[in-house]
Amino acid sequence: MRSTRKTSRNVLVGRALMAGVIAGLAPSAVRAAGNPPMSFDLRIAPGGGGTGQVSSNGKTVNFSSSPVGQTVTVNIFAVMHGTDGIAGNDGGLQFTGSFAATGALVGNFRGDGFTGGLPNPATQANNTTGFKNSLSQSGYVFDRNGDGFFDAIGRDVTFKGGVADNGQNPADSYFHAFATNTGANPTLTMGTVLAANGDTEFLIGTTTLSITGGSGSAALQFIPHLRSDGTVSAKRNQQFRVDGVDYNLNGGGDGLVNTAANGTDPTFTASATGSALTGLFDVGSPVSINVVPEPASAGLLAVAAAGLLGRRRRRTN
Repeated sequence: MRSTRKTSRNVLVGRALMAGVIAGLAPSAVRAAGNPPMSFDLRIAPGGGGTGQVSSNGKTVNFSSSPVGQTVTVNIFAVMHGTDGIAGNDGGLQFTGSFAATGALVGNFRGDGFTGGLPNPATQANNTTGFKNSLSQSGYVFDRNGDGFFDAIGRDVTFKGGVADNGQNPADSYFHAFATNTGANPTLTMGTVLAANGDTEFLIGTTTLSITGGSGSAALQFIPHLRSDGTVSAKRNQQFRVDGVDYNLNGGGDGLVNTAANGTDPTFTASATGSALTGLFDVGSPVSINVVPEPASAGLLAVAAAGLLGRRRRRTN
């Protein structure tokens, strides 16, 4: 009798341990209902902070003195928030957008330029392995605010949060990342599964900002572009797959979601802009570049300030 009870107890313990192992193999987090299936996330590349101190999440780099002359390298990722735990059901096909820098620190983005007002041939200096189809391009640099620095790549630099725009000047100034393929039609590319939450992320591009002047801080952001001009197929410039569902997004109100299985998604017929489209993806926080004096330097500044204040008081007395 005791032997039988002991055996039953061991079986129960064994089942509990096995359940714990299986739970440990499953993704630790899944996308909650209502959350977007895909996110863009800009981060400082490993070793891309120059002499500055980069935060563990790659979102901040702090310099102890003026960073003028330093170059900060940033990576842009497309992150698929799948819920089925199958990495092969998530993929990236095409992504389009702009980069912008704002703040008192100023500098120049790496990108393609112009000669005599005409665009030079497009390059792939900002494109990465896996997203270097012949249609991919770095994007063209612009002086967004007339201060003499190339603080933007692509024209869509008003932080519209995914809102569509019709303006393209030159005709195709944006950063484009097409999944690599030998033909004209790119194919879905596998990404890297993140152990922390089960997401699948794709490194779709990288660029640099060479800091040339100013002081204080700067914020770097990626702005997805939703095209609303041109043909229907040309407008679909955000294309990805999550949990086996294909998303083909644009700013014209006639994007498609998994057309073979579901037909036209009514979400797209309601509005060309706003939550109807932006609810299908979001953008992570900007990358921040800061000047933060070392404690010793800050202490010396405080002592000097106190000395000056004391001198002014003695003069007043």
